[in-house]
Amino acid sequence: MPAELPLTGGNASAGVVRLGDTVRKPWLPGTPAVHELLRVLATADPALRLPVPGEPPRDATGRQVLAFLPGELAMLRPPMTTPELHGVGALIRRIHDASPTPDQWMSAGRPDFDPPLLPAHDRHGAPAAPDLIGHHDLAPWNLVVDEGADPAHPRFAFIDWNGAGPTTRAWELAYALPAFAVAAPDSEPAVLAPRMRALLDGYDAAPELRGIAVDLLAPRAAAMHALLRDAHRDGVEPWGSMFASGHGAHWRGVADLLAAHPDEWMRALV
Repeated sequence: MPAELPLTGGNASAGVVRLGDTVRKPWLPGTPAVHELLRVLATADPALRLPVPGEPPRDATGRQVLAFLPGELAMLRPPMTTPELHGVGALIRRIHDASPTPDQWMSAGRPDFDPPLLPAHDRHGAPAAPDLIGHHDLAPWNLVVDEGADPAHPRFAFIDWNGAGPTTRAWELAYALPAFAVAAPDSEPAVLAPRMRALLDGYDAAPELRGIAVDLLAPRAAAMHALLRDAHRDGVEPWGSMFASGHGAHWRGVADLLAAHPDEWMRALV
């Protein structure tokens, strides 16, 4: 039996280990729905690299069994190049196109997801009607980059689908854009905008979706800050510790930056 190797590097990796060609991680109430989503995506687009559930999907100790995807987390690598950002956008589009709508999910009698940490909102601040089942955390800390035999053309795969559930394309993009562009409170809009544009172009987003995603940039970042702030206040982990370790200040600063330059984002991205 191979030894268990802790997998670290992400923002919430407690209890996650590699065992041979599998990943073992804690079983959660929403895990049956997440596993079913991964199977649905793999069937809809067999070329997607996904951490699909094993057979059986639960080991003798009660943990999840998922396929191990080789590579390195994007957050541990240099900032992505423009072509790489374009590729990430294309991957997100493939995942979204392969994802069922909430109505399709419910009508098939599939398991319920855990309530989302950050439910989608529209550009007016009202709750948005979900238009797909999404990942909810499309960011460099959940993207595995596998250079394999061809470093010039790395393969990408999203991991950590624990938070998956109903959401909207625009809400997912509004989070992924600044995360992958490596937005920081002191970022220059002239540097950040082309990087976000590369991801949106890779997604091949229609003008209406681009406009909504741009309007949601600052609200989505502010919602992330509020989640971390409230978790710290209420002692909810791992989000509370993340707030105290600097993630809270980061997202507050990013939200302020995005809110301060709406015209620049609209001109560059739409």
